[in-house]
Amino acid sequence: MATNASKPNFLCIGAQKAGTTWLYHNLKQHPQIWLPAYKEIHYFDEIHLDKSTVTRIERNRLSTLSRELNKKLKGETISYSYLKFLAHLAFSEVKDDQWYLALFKEAISQDAIGEITPAYSALPELGVKHIKGLLGDIKIIYILRNPVKRAWSQVVTSRHWDTLDYQQISYEEWVEMIDAKYSLLKGHYTRTITNYEKYFAQDKILYLFYDDICLNPANMLQNVCNFLEIKYEEGYFNSTINFLFNNSPKMDIPEKVEKYLTEKYKEQEELIIERFKPPSFKL
Repeated sequence: MATNASKPNFLCIGAQKAGTTWLYHNLKQHPQIWLPAYKEIHYFDEIHLDKSTVTRIERNRLSTLSRELNKKLKGETISYSYLKFLAHLAFSEVKDDQWYLALFKEAISQDAIGEITPAYSALPELGVKHIKGLLGDIKIIYILRNPVKRAWSQVVTSRHWDTLDYQQISYEEWVEMIDAKYSLLKGHYTRTITNYEKYFAQDKILYLFYDDICLNPANMLQNVCNFLEIKYEEGYFNSTINFLFNNSPKMDIPEKVEKYLTEKYKEQEELIIERFKPPSFKL
């Protein structure tokens, strides 16, 4: 039984475009894990990141709610609890620590209680300190992906390519999108690691790699279960382990853009490879 039903005892903090949606849907199948009905709560980043970020979060919540309600009206099976939770996130006027903790009140019997919000990897040190002060010595899961592939995936996902031929975009336009402040922070691995390791012991942080989702997903899920100290059974994940979630549009990186990204993230990539020595860090 969970030791404290009112608080998460683990967070997955990202990285964005590194398989966190896949992880969410798999962990939702596990009987010992409680996760919210909607994947990303965005509580700590809504407090500690800039106003433009907050506006984007609010807009995305309303857009998602509208889209899901339209599906419901068209006869698709959308659970009431999911819509209720999403509406609560979208329309709550006051969001404070008590509001956040109340989101987990239904987690009364699970051993692992958590949430997955990739934007938490972009938090400043004060935001990480807030997490530690509110939730205590919890466990942190951080999935790393080759920074060039991660950045490219994020950029191509951020646009509506059905009405725009991406091959017509200039090099300068690509660089402008890549250098957007929010995008940069989500891929700044060393900054994230430094901030979190200042407040959480290394044995409280599980570093994973996106490549393992592609190459050995069962082993990755077993590592997560071991880290959370819960039982691993392949049968828990049969319906989701090989399912692809939130795939980015298939677009080749223009040669000049790839060169720019490679130079931009060279130090990041080298530091990650040197410290963690992942079997694969190319995908």
